[in-house]
Amino acid sequence: MTALLAFLLGLLFGPKIRVEVDTGKQLPRTSGGEPTSPPILTPPSPWSEEPPAPPEGWMRHPEPIPEAARRRAAELSPRLWSIGVGTRGGPEVRDWRGDGRPYAILFRADEWKGEKLVGMYVEQTATAQPPVQPPAPPSPPSPVKPMPGGWRAHPSPIPASVVSAAWAALPGLWAQGEGSYRVETGTWQQGMQPYDVLFRAERHAGNKKGVTAYVRSGWHATASEPGTMQV
Repeated sequence: MTALLAFLLGLLFGPKIRVEVDTGKQLPRTSGGEPTSPPILTPPSPWSEEPPAPPEGWMRHPEPIPEAARRRAAELSPRLWSIGVGTRGGPEVRDWRGDGRPYAILFRADEWKGEKLVGMYVEQTATAQPPVQPPAPPSPPSPVKPMPGGWRAHPSPIPASVVSAAWAALPGLWAQGEGSYRVETGTWQQGMQPYDVLFRAERHAGNKKGVTAYVRSGWHATASEPGTMQV
């Protein structure tokens, strides 16, 4: 009797212990009726290094991206991301580069490497690159300097000293342009008196750069000894 009374008093005045059991949730069991072990949680996979794939029929805007397009993407970012990843804006057709050639840009909320971005895309058939500048026209060739009067081509045979002087004069004359000339006086052939030779930059056969030798129109070869033939 005393033990029963102690038990009843313990129920009334002892510590309260409350155990809540979720009867609606049951642990998964094996085919044999035994509870299975809890699932093993794996960490999320790292972010892909590849940017999001562009929408069908579009491609990523090639570089350089116009500053006007970057500003528009920044304006649309809060609105697009308030809806969620993949939300599109546009396409918007504008003269983004200011070159008089408008084209369409599609803006899309893209998530890449954990960052919220706004991707910019152009149609695959569109050309968003700056217009190709035509090559600069070649500078017109410098005019050929006219031949001074009172000269004629050096008669043959041309002395070897004149030929050597012509080769030596070639770089300097052509640096001044076609038709440039200079006059040198010398004893070009042994036994003859000195005379003037005009060396002129001219194009020879095969459009090759050369130098032509001239003598004065009234020139004649005079030897120091009498009886020399005149030419």
